[in-house]
Formats: sequence, structure tokens, C-alpha cells
Amino acid sequence: MTTAGAARRAAGWAAPERAVAALVAPLLAAGALAAVGWVPWAELLAARTVTIFAGLAALAAAAAGGRASASGRRGLAAAWVAGALALAAGAAALATRIEGEVDAGLDEDGPSWRIAHAGLAAVAPALKVLEVPATRPSGKIRLLVDGREVVAEAGEPVAVGRGRRLVVRDVLIAPALSVERARGEVEGSALVKLDPGRREWFTAGTLPHRFYVTVPEPAGTALAAPRSLHVRVQRGKLRVHEGDLAAGSEARFEGITLRLEKEGAPWARIELRSAPDARAIAFAVLAVAAAFVVARRARGLRGADA
Repeated sequence: MTTAGAARRAAGWAAPERAVAALVAPLLAAGALAAVGWVPWAELLAARTVTIFAGLAALAAAAAGGRASASGRRGLAAAWVAGALALAAGAAALATRIEGEVDAGLDEDGPSWRIAHAGLAAVAPALKVLEVPATRPSGKIRLLVDGREVVAEAGEPVAVGRGRRLVVRDVLIAPALSVERARGEVEGSALVKLDPGRREWFTAGTLPHRFYVTVPEPAGTALAAPRSLHVRVQRGKLRVHEGDLAAGSEARFEGITLRLEKEGAPWARIELRSAPDARAIAFAVLAVAAAFVVARRARGLRGADA
């Protein structure tokens, strides 16, 4: 093999078309595994490797389009550029994909999201609950999402832009609890967002106690504060108090007073989902794969003519 031939062969291996093939092939294989059910689509779309490969494939496809245009093959260049744009759009959708949930109180500023999955460039939206219905679990909830007002029906997904959807799972009343020392100093007070039937715990100030609280299942559909809570208080391994605490009453132990107010405040559990269209991403990958095949065929024909 001559030096010129070796140089041409090395340039061929370094061509952007080959880079596209090397990046698209594992994406196609992963998509095939997901299509037959061996890999869940949700896990595949959440994998950051898929996002990175799609982004690099978009860059390589754009380079292939530039190379085809420079050699006068405008049709092939257009195919590469279209594939590059489709891959870039898919990579951007994957990079901004996010899933999570938030417990947001009425008029609460900046509630904290619990993120389950997040893309490389994903940012949870700013959310505020403006209005809740008088009954649960149905009714309309007014939300402020990234500065835009949205009206959601409980249990129904509502689009909030960029392929994202919010679902209001439930609306409840957070009981208001306060903890005081013997001399009346308030050690802590809070609206506690509790799941009905599930035991939660909290601490208050510098006290060594841990307060375990269970809210009973709501009776009926009216949105109302719980009439009572079941409370257990631990200091280390020692149980210092346990019993039901009625609304408007208090429990005393070890010089501490735990009080449950009659009124609470509404809060909503809201899920965030963003699912890029897997079919569109698969189409983009297949389009780039087809452009690669066309490019290889055209190169083979030129080689035969030579």
C-alpha cells in the first residue's frame, strides 16, 4: 500500500460518518433492547450516557453535513444536517428531562422538590400553590409555575411547557403543632405535612426528643384539619409519652408542652413528569443511520468509478 493510499484510508477511518456510526450503533442497540422489553424505556431515557452519545452524534452528523456540502453533495448534506438537528433536539430533551415531586403549602414560596431523575441540564420549575378546592381528591387547583398561572384538575396531568406535565396527587391539611418549655418559651412550631396513615417524625429546637406523629385517614371528602393525631415522644430509646392528641388540646411531659391547634393549612402533593417522545428520538437515530448508509453507498460508487 502506498503512502498516499494509507493516508486516504486513515482519513476515511477518521471521517465524521464513522464517528456517527460508532455513536449511533449503541443507541440503536439500546433502543432495540427497550423495544423488546429487556430494558425499561424510563431507565433508558434517564441514562446520562444516552444523552451524551446523542449530543456527540449530533455534532458528528453536523460535521458530516459540512463535509458533504464542501464536496458538492447538497442532497446528502441536507440529510446529514436534518439528522443532526433531530439528534440535537433529542439530546436537549433528554438533558432537560426531570421527574420528582413536591409538597407545597398554600402560598408557600420555594417549596423543595424531591428529584427522582434529572438530566444533565434539568432544572425543576418554580412553583407556588395559589388556590385549592374545598373538597378532595377532586377539584381545581390554581398554581403559579415559572411565573405563569396554571389551573390543574386533581389527578389529571396538565402541560406546563418543554414537554413537562404536573399532576396534583392529593390536597390535605397540615396540622399546626407547637412545642413549648415549662416557662412558656416556644421551642418550635410548624405546619407538618403528613401522609394519612403514615407515621412521620420531627424534632424541635435543641430538645433531645423525637416526636412521632400519625394522622388518621380523612373522613369524607371535605378538606378539613384532622380532629386528632396519635403522638409518641422518644428521648433516645426511652418513650416518654404516647397517646391521641385532640385538636385544640395539649400533652405535657418532662416539662414540655406539645399543642395541636384547631386549624391547619392546606398543602398539595404534586408530581412532575417530563417524557421526551421516544418515537421522535428513534426516528432521529434511524434518519442518521440511513444518511450514513447513503453516504457509504455513494463513496462505494465513487470508488468503483475510479
